[in-house]
Parts: sequence; C-alpha cells; structure tokens
Amino acid sequence: MIHHSHLNTAVRILDSYRGGQPFALFIREFFKADKKYGSRDRKQISRLCYAFFRLGLLAGDRDTKDRILLGIFLGTAEEEVFPDGLQPGWSGAFGLPFADKCLLAGISYSAEAHFPMVGQLTGQIDQPVFTRSHFIQPDLFIRIRPGKKESLYAKLSAAGIGFREIPPSALAFPNSTNIEQVIIADTDAVIQDYSSQGVAGFFPDTGGRKLKVWDSCAASGGKSILFLDHAGQADLTVSDLRQNILYNLQQRFERAGIRDYRSLVVDLGTSAALSKGLRAFDFIIADVPCSGSGTWGRTPEHLRFFTPEKLEHYTLLQKKIVGNSLPALSPGGHYLYITCSVFRAENEEAVEYISSQGLQPVRSGYIKGYGEKADTLFAALFRKPD
Repeated sequence: MIHHSHLNTAVRILDSYRGGQPFALFIREFFKADKKYGSRDRKQISRLCYAFFRLGLLAGDRDTKDRILLGIFLGTAEEEVFPDGLQPGWSGAFGLPFADKCLLAGISYSAEAHFPMVGQLTGQIDQPVFTRSHFIQPDLFIRIRPGKKESLYAKLSAAGIGFREIPPSALAFPNSTNIEQVIIADTDAVIQDYSSQGVAGFFPDTGGRKLKVWDSCAASGGKSILFLDHAGQADLTVSDLRQNILYNLQQRFERAGIRDYRSLVVDLGTSAALSKGLRAFDFIIADVPCSGSGTWGRTPEHLRFFTPEKLEHYTLLQKKIVGNSLPALSPGGHYLYITCSVFRAENEEAVEYISSQGLQPVRSGYIKGYGEKADTLFAALFRKPD
C-alpha cells in the first residue's frame, strides 16, 4: 500500500531535483539530512521517485503526484493500493496488457513521447520494445569465474537464493538481491551486466598467444577480468583518468587474483598515448565514456534530463580518445570500441570515424539486453593493416 506521507515526500524530493547529480546520490543526501525516515520508508519513497522517472517524457502535462501514480500503474503487474480517492478506476487493472493500461489511463504511448531524442536512436534495435523496457527495473547479473560454478551454486543454495541462469556463465537475480553477502565478489563471480559479459563475443582470436593488451578506459577493470577469463593470459596494461578509479580497480584485481599488470593514470581526452610511453599493443580495449543511454533503465532520471548538448559532448570526447589511443596499436593488432549507448552518433558514426583513421572493421553490433532485463551495449572490433 502507498501512503499519503510517502507520496507527498516523493513529490517534494522530485520537485527539488534538477538533474545536476545522479539521483541515487541526491536522494541519499536527502535521507541523510532528514533521519526520521526508516528503512521501509526510504525504500518506498525511492520506489515512487523512480516510477516517476520511468515515465520519461510521457504525460508531461500532468502534475508530479499524478505522474508518480501513472508510473507505478504502467510499470507494475501486481495489484497496488493507492491512497483513498486517488485513481479508483485503476483498481483491479494492474495486470492488464500495457496497451490497455495506457488506454485506461488516458495516454497515447509512443517511443517518441517516452524517450528523449528518439530520432538519434539506432535502427538496429526494436525501438518500441526497447523504450517500453524502461518501465521495468533491470536485473542484477553475475558472471561465474572459471572453475567456480559448483562452489558458487552451493553458496546460493545454502542461502536460499533463487536465480535465473543464462548460459554460458550468467546468473540473474532481482535487483534488490544483496549478493555480496553470499559470494566473494570478483573471486567467485564478477558482478557484471549480462550484455557486458557479451562483449567477449567481440574479442579477437588470440591463437594461443599471450597478447600485449591495453584496457585504455579501464574504470573498475571488468573488461580486463573478462578478457583474462576468456583468453587465460595477457601482458596487461590498464589506465584511466583518475588515481582513485585505479585504486578501486587494484582492489578488485586483488580479489580476482590478478597481480601481473601495469597501471597508470592517463586522460585520453587530452593526452596522446605515445607521450605516456604507451605503444606496440596487440589489442586495445576502448570502453569509452558515453551517454549511457543503453543503461537508463538503471538510471531513469536521464529520460528527463539528457540533452543534445550532452550527446555532442560525448561524441567529441570519444573521437579524442580514439585519436589519442590508436597510435599505440601495432600493425596487425585489434582495436575494440565499446559503448553502453543506443545512439547512432556514438556507435555507427564512430565506426565510420575509426575506419577513416585507417583501421579495417572486423565485426560490430548491438548486444541487446532489453529482452533479458539487462542493458544494451554496442561493440565494434577493428584491425590495423600489417
């Protein structure tokens, strides 16, 4: 049941949010400043706020309270009890098909009315299915580390935690599952979205060789761990633009049993790889900063606050990163470009740009997660001529 007090608090929070910081951080600071809310209160209020954001641009003429209730109605299959006098006509209708719920709520659904900048979306995804997927919270995914399946399953069974298995090595859980209380993250399994795991399908064939690999925008190191689990070996270098990012990576690598690697701070938005002594790599991974539009099911505030100016910022930054990292690739080497975006400007147009720099496209495509309650990513593998 939704309480008036929770609804009114959610309205107050949403009306004060301007999109300047991640909403998860904003609402955490709100609750930290006002400690009267217990755990259940915080959970319910947060749920109401995220239901509002999942509407994106829909029903923009309605007030905040109405839009919260509409977001709950369209995104929930289980029956909800609204406060007295609010939307009595929706009672008993939560299990209806989505189109019928829209009709009952008096809205006309379209991708254009829901998702920002639909005209920029790739034509390689099912746009209505993709945009509608934002009403549903994505799952939590883990990737089983090599040799850990039996012991991992035993831990999950002992804890009474159910899961959905997606071969070859992904397990899905409700997003609220506190999986790190049961498993040793990065040792037993890597917490990694299903589509991110699918990037392994774009790795080049090593031919059994120990490749010299540079994970150029390494962040927390998930793609490096994925490659090492896939290939078994690498002469690995990792970099990112801030030392605190690499510190988190180092902690994660320690848990993953990875100790033989080189790490350094490099801002590829401003610095050329060659100026940092980075050269002669067989394989470069460029998981570049991007709009994140393939992951907005996890951060739905972007459905309201993302702008064309932000997209332009990312596309320019991506070109700088590519331009500054490509010279470090050896002849015959491979370059893997990755985004978690569904915008053409960051993906198909990036393929054209990278090709214009003298690299040969090998394969590219979208890893479509919206059918699995997962993110949607783009990956493109290139080869530098001998």
